[in-house]
Amino acid sequence: MRIIILAKRVYQELLRLVHPRAVIPVRLGGKPVEEATIGGITGFFILYVLVSLVSSLVLMKIGLDMVSSVSATAATMGSVGPGLGLVGASKDYAFLPPLAKGILSLNMLLGRLELYAVLVFLLPSTWRK
Repeated sequence: MRIIILAKRVYQELLRLVHPRAVIPVRLGGKPVEEATIGGITGFFILYVLVSLVSSLVLMKIGLDMVSSVSATAATMGSVGPGLGLVGASKDYAFLPPLAKGILSLNMLLGRLELYAVLVFLLPSTWRK
């Protein structure tokens, strides 16, 4: 649903460029989607891309090639199993250094438990009384 809403939002913005005065709501199932909901989905998408990008860059800095680091990040955040390159279907993650395993483990948690839930749990203000 998030991808569908994002795609409809992009289409809405394209239509606004052509027709600046038009009121074009984003609809899902025939019902308009609230702007706050669209904003939340956009924020989630941006956060997901940023976490993926940072994780991939750190893995590349550790020594993995670009294909392996990007696919390992995508595989762990998406909970899909094998990646490409050095972490392909016939290989495993055992050869990775401990820091890389830690990053990919965090990615697995972020992907499985939802980004916001884990990140809110990690905020210091969550632990204060």
